[in-house]
Amino acid sequence: MPSRDFTDFYFSCFDTSFGAVHNGLDRKALLKLEGDERQEAERLLLNAIETSIDSRPIEAVGVLKLQAASPILKQRLASSIDANYEYNRVHSAWALFQIERYPDAAHIIVDILKHTHLSNQWSRMKAVQALAAFGKNLFVVDILLETLFDQDNFIGFLATRSLKHIFASDKEIMDGLNQIERIQIKIKDPDPRRSDGIKGFLGKLLPLIRSQCFEENRGQTTVSG
Repeated sequence: MPSRDFTDFYFSCFDTSFGAVHNGLDRKALLKLEGDERQEAERLLLNAIETSIDSRPIEAVGVLKLQAASPILKQRLASSIDANYEYNRVHSAWALFQIERYPDAAHIIVDILKHTHLSNQWSRMKAVQALAAFGKNLFVVDILLETLFDQDNFIGFLATRSLKHIFASDKEIMDGLNQIERIQIKIKDPDPRRSDGIKGFLGKLLPLIRSQCFEENRGQTTVSG
């Protein structure tokens, strides 16, 4: 009999019911797997990420930091399998960053955020959320700051959330981001008060944000997070 954790993992990752898809991957159950169950989970996931258009197995190999998944994910990114599923390209790049700090990961995700049509909100949403994983990477942070003014109000709101994740330990920056978040909730584009209000708080935040990013990225020679 499989353990409860394996059953929960399998249902959350492979079941196609509305509830399973809506709730997404059970990361806690996945990370608890040990021994034969861990090996079986890895086998299932490696098979799935070769051809499945379901993003949950791709997310799972990133959560596990599964080294054997790297060449498969790189091949997937180089192929046309996700031509109509940009969000899967986001998940693949994110997973590669988790596994091996893949240097192209941030650029792939940013490209999807910036060049995917506004109507494909899901892929853009996944992209802006994934950028939170790159920490105080100056390239990524600048993109998120730019995205605060996105034409899609919701994407702009999520950019604030990602920045809050990155700078969660700095109270002064968090206070300013909370103020920006309140503006985004209360005032919608094309009302100019929205962008003006955001710019007002950013003027105070930018020196603090850039100082932390420069300190974090000092000595780095690649834009990899």
